[in-house]
Amino acid sequence: MKIKLYRKDFTCNSAWKVYQGDDQSTHDIHGFLEVSLILNWTWIFCFSVEVNNKSFNYRNPFKAYCKALESESIGMCKYQQLKERVRDLGYWNKL
Repeated sequence: MKIKLYRKDFTCNSAWKVYQGDDQSTHDIHGFLEVSLILNWTWIFCFSVEVNNKSFNYRNPFKAYCKALESESIGMCKYQQLKERVRDLGYWNKL
C-alpha cells in the first residue's frame, strides 16, 4: 500500500530563456518531488522519494530525501532543457 505524504511541483526559469512572441512559459523547467510511505510484508514500511525520472526507497526518510536531492535528475534537468532548446532552434547545425 502506498500513502502519499507530500508532493511539490516546481518551475524554474532558465538562464538562456529567449522570449519569442507571447509564449513565455514554454522554456521553463518543470519538475516534481513526491514523498510517500510504502507498507508491505517484506520491509513492513519504507519511504519513497520520487523526482522526475528516479525514485529512492529507504527506511530512513532523510536518507531517501538526500539521495533524491543529490540525484542528477534535478541537477541535470536544466542541461536537458538546454539540449532540447538548442535542437528546437537548430543551433546545432551552426556549430
